[in-house]
Amino acid sequence: MEHLNTYLTIGAVLLLIICLWVVLAIHNAGVPKHCHKKAARLLKKYAGIRNFKVLTDLDVEINGRKAHFDDVLVGFFGILFVTTLDETASYYGTEREERWTVVNKGAKSYFPNPVKQGLETVDVARTIFSKNGVYNIQMEHVALLTGWDKKTETFIPAGLPVYRKKELKQYLLKSKFEKDNDVDVERLCGLLEQYRTPLAK
Repeated sequence: MEHLNTYLTIGAVLLLIICLWVVLAIHNAGVPKHCHKKAARLLKKYAGIRNFKVLTDLDVEINGRKAHFDDVLVGFFGILFVTTLDETASYYGTEREERWTVVNKGAKSYFPNPVKQGLETVDVARTIFSKNGVYNIQMEHVALLTGWDKKTETFIPAGLPVYRKKELKQYLLKSKFEKDNDVDVERLCGLLEQYRTPLAK
């Protein structure tokens, strides 16, 4: 009887631990910093076995033009810039709209169209490279939804470069990311770091 009580106590404690873990996981899925770290981990895991590099939270400036990159994947294929959309919420937007809408627990807010903004920030990077004699680098930008998948909804036209985590993993399996375009990974990372703004250091 004593052993039975011991087992029941242990079982109750384990059940409590599991419940707490689930609650924390759900809570953290809606916390931007936590979600952003998940995005960086995803990219670093992909980069690690390929000798690619990942830069995180990078702010650069050149000729008065500024750009912020949440994550930058630099590989032999070129560069993939990633903007993270961290909220577990509903997203609404089109390619041409200046602002997109996010609805989180009934509260509506707006943020710059990440597709348009991505093109602009990539152009800033291109300016940095061309000023330093580096040309013809394959670059693209994607937006990554990092909130809890089951509660994150998108009302965005198909074909836009907006992915969930699983979708980005699949996208990175495309042959273009395995192609060697003779990119000097260390040099590109060094140039981006060279133009990093002082406040971001």
